[in-house]
Amino acid sequence: MKRLFGILLWALFCLFGTQLSFGQNNREQVLALQRQAIELMDNGDPDQGIVLLRQALTLDPDYWPLTYEMAYAYMVKRDYQKAIKLAKTLYKYEDCNDLVYQLVGNCYDYLKNPKKALKVYAQGLKRFPDSGALYLEQGVVSGMQGHYDEAVASFEKGISVAPMFPSNYYRAAQFYAYSTSKVWSQIYGEIMMNLLPSGDRNKEMSELLFRNYKTGIVFSTDSVSVDFYENRPIAITIDMLLAGDVREPYGAVYEAAMQAAAGGERSVDLESLNRIRSRWIDEGLKKLDEGANTVLKYDNQIVVPFLEYLRSVRDAGHLEAYNYWVLREGNKTAFGLWVNDNRQKFNDFMKWFEHNRLKNRGCPDSDIVLIINRGCGNRYTNIWGFGGVSEFAYLCRR
Repeated sequence: MKRLFGILLWALFCLFGTQLSFGQNNREQVLALQRQAIELMDNGDPDQGIVLLRQALTLDPDYWPLTYEMAYAYMVKRDYQKAIKLAKTLYKYEDCNDLVYQLVGNCYDYLKNPKKALKVYAQGLKRFPDSGALYLEQGVVSGMQGHYDEAVASFEKGISVAPMFPSNYYRAAQFYAYSTSKVWSQIYGEIMMNLLPSGDRNKEMSELLFRNYKTGIVFSTDSVSVDFYENRPIAITIDMLLAGDVREPYGAVYEAAMQAAAGGERSVDLESLNRIRSRWIDEGLKKLDEGANTVLKYDNQIVVPFLEYLRSVRDAGHLEAYNYWVLREGNKTAFGLWVNDNRQKFNDFMKWFEHNRLKNRGCPDSDIVLIINRGCGNRYTNIWGFGGVSEFAYLCRR
């Protein structure tokens, strides 16, 4: 009897072991086909990519990322209705993510139906309230409709819930550059440059920051004026006073510090801006240290961690190189000359910067979730710390 029982156990083990092995091989084959399909699509051949995805779906019909990729392929082919139909079938999956709603909303926008697109983004945000991507799309569509305040509010909400998602900083910096509060173009733009330290958007933002300084700092014969922020009356309620929740408008603080920092200079160029920025950072950190025991609060929660990051740059001895790097596109010739004269200093900064860029405190790089290099699926809600930030692919029309 024991022998018979042992034989039965062995038979069951062989049966399920074979099925498990078959399942593992199946998934490996499916993932291989998925990778090949994505490569084909990225190289401009969505039709052949669809063929491979269909083949993969016959092996694993419940693996929803395959359907997502197929919907994406149809979007690339501009068959938006087909893409929408496929992507909507993924709503039922508990583990589907915000990229599904992003794709559906984008397709509606391409179909010239912004109202429907905004509705889809709103639906997605109910399910994924920490989605930087959906707030980005919501802001872009609102902006294209001429609703600029709503657009900026969406970008800033996206920054609040997903502080490591770079595109909301990028769009917010662009919008604020044409406002009376250019301070936020400077802050958001510089943060974006740290999150995306290379590429066309980084260069674009470097040039924008330099241009904002050129227009925001104006020298006359014997004085200097700065224009980065329009002071507005602050509504303070009794409840705010009782709760100790009165927040200082950082725009006013920034403008006053920049006014003082620009004193003694006579022009706006890379050399003078290095000195001006260094003084501004010193003053900002001094105020931060003085307010350490009084719970200093600004009207934007991003200011303090950003200043603390700049402290780390300064204390590591790299502030000059960092300032030149941030503003390099404003005058490429001057930057090249500075690098030639300070090669070792710049190389030392770049080595340090590689391992000490802005990072979300408490969230390791492995927490950045991707669907095969398509879209940024990070769900960060904490504030930054320091450390190397892994490069994540962010493929989006925005």
